[in-house]
Amino acid sequence: MALIIPNAAVATPSSSYEPQLDIAKTKKFRSEFGFSTNENYIKSIHNNPKYNERIERFGVSLSDEEYNDLINENKL
Repeated sequence: MALIIPNAAVATPSSSYEPQLDIAKTKKFRSEFGFSTNENYIKSIHNNPKYNERIERFGVSLSDEEYNDLINENKL
C-alpha cells in the first residue's frame, strides 16, 4: 500500500510579483494603526519591490519602521 502525500503549495515572493494597490483599503488599515495615510507616501512604499512580501502578508504596503512597529508592539 502506497502512502500518498499531497504537495503543499508554498508561496514565495518573486521578482515578477506586481501587487495591485487598493488605496481605500490601504488607507483604512494604515489609519487604524496610526500610520500615514498620505497617498503619495503610500504609493512610494507600494512601488518599492523591497516591500512586496509585506503586501502579500498584510495586504497593504508597510515601511520598515511601520512593519517593526506592528511586530514589536504586538499590534497584530
